[in-house]
Amino acid sequence: MNLYERSYFSGPCNGEGFYLVKDNWNDFGYETLFVLHYYDGETNKEIGGVKIGNYQNNSKTNINDLINGNNENVFSLGNGKDYYLNLNKLNNEKKLFILKEMNDIAYDLDLFERIKDLDITKESLLRWVSPLTIKGQFNRIIENKVELTSFEFTFNNDEFKIDFEIEPKSKPQTNLQGIIGNNGIGKTKLLKDILVAFIKNDTGSLYNKESEDELIFANALLVSFSIFDDNTNILKHINNNKNTKLNYIGVQKWNDDKLLNKSNEELANEFCESVEQILKKSDGSDERWDKIVELLNIEQLELNLSNIDELKKDDKEEFEQIFKALSSGQKIVILTLTKMIEHVVEKTLILIDEPEMYLHPPLLASYMRAISKLLIEQNGVGIIATHSPIVMQELRRDCINIVKGFQDKRTITKPRIETYGENVGSLIREVFGLEVEKTGYYQQLLLEVEAGKNYEELVEEYQDSIGKEAKSILRVLIKHRGDIND
Repeated sequence: MNLYERSYFSGPCNGEGFYLVKDNWNDFGYETLFVLHYYDGETNKEIGGVKIGNYQNNSKTNINDLINGNNENVFSLGNGKDYYLNLNKLNNEKKLFILKEMNDIAYDLDLFERIKDLDITKESLLRWVSPLTIKGQFNRIIENKVELTSFEFTFNNDEFKIDFEIEPKSKPQTNLQGIIGNNGIGKTKLLKDILVAFIKNDTGSLYNKESEDELIFANALLVSFSIFDDNTNILKHINNNKNTKLNYIGVQKWNDDKLLNKSNEELANEFCESVEQILKKSDGSDERWDKIVELLNIEQLELNLSNIDELKKDDKEEFEQIFKALSSGQKIVILTLTKMIEHVVEKTLILIDEPEMYLHPPLLASYMRAISKLLIEQNGVGIIATHSPIVMQELRRDCINIVKGFQDKRTITKPRIETYGENVGSLIREVFGLEVEKTGYYQQLLLEVEAGKNYEELVEEYQDSIGKEAKSILRVLIKHRGDIND
């Protein structure tokens, strides 16, 4: 890719590349304004005005060095948001070339901090643009990030009402919401009820709290890797409606009027096709893919998938083999996130059903953070059905809805304790309470205490192979039996 200088843009060009045309506008003594064009070999596309500054604070910026490949002395800033919107219309390679070659300070915010106090920056480049606009709107356009908004919506059925509130800049983040409860309580059905309300545009069941008639979400994704759930109606809807705003990520398919499971070959092919679609986009999806894989902590995956450009080598077969060799959990994570990046747009609703069934705890936590990051960048919302305290640890208290009761009479409550970063034992007791006390090691310790043994006897009998949590429970059980004092 080349960068050329022209006194005006007409007549034959030197060939494909970017062209800077000098504008003689005098900005209180500074002459920094140029107009950037891109010529693709057939047609000229005007990108827009751009100001080019220099470290010497010279009133006129000489771009000879820049044209000759030496950009160390200059930096630039687009004259408005349209400049960056037009750059986004080019493919990502060309866009990044010009941003890096011209040291764009809306792209490189560290550079902006270094040069913001220069006279030429304050008096010319920032004459009509505020630092907040550069670090906010301009950088967001470059990164293909949407403007973040809050969400306040409600799901209401005959049993109960759930209010969801998402604030984009809150910490911990609120764009992931949880529905938690025992197996068989109906969490999956609740997710699908929300999905059906979206499909039918049922504003009586799923509605914006401020304006009940206003559409909340642009599209929806269901993520479910269970082979036991019946997704027939959802898959039939997708197959029968080409323009549907719904996508499914999982192991099932609807084929020849049958609900079938996808083969390993089909999943590998689906993954590669999704990556190819990402590569074809010019909206920064490929950059998001790289960032998400990096965020996942590649040590958890134990392979190097961080370079999406592997598919550009046209060795799709080798890439499929890499995917096939992954564990089930690794496949789910990589396939899910890739499909999400392909389909998630501004105001997407993602419904995720029990990811803990297939992922070990460290990978599950990384997976959730990756989804949260993607949703934040794209101004979307995720709802996770789960019974995992690991999921709860990643969510704040007001983002969790606990389902209790029975199928025909259920209630929704919030945790009584803060959940973000809380220890697993406390979270289990908070959600499952009496159910935990009736099972597992708790029940075993209770039987031992009821047999009349004291604390020291039990610790010795178990050869001190008892964890702190179990020891704490033992003391409480014995205390209430009356064998030890406060």
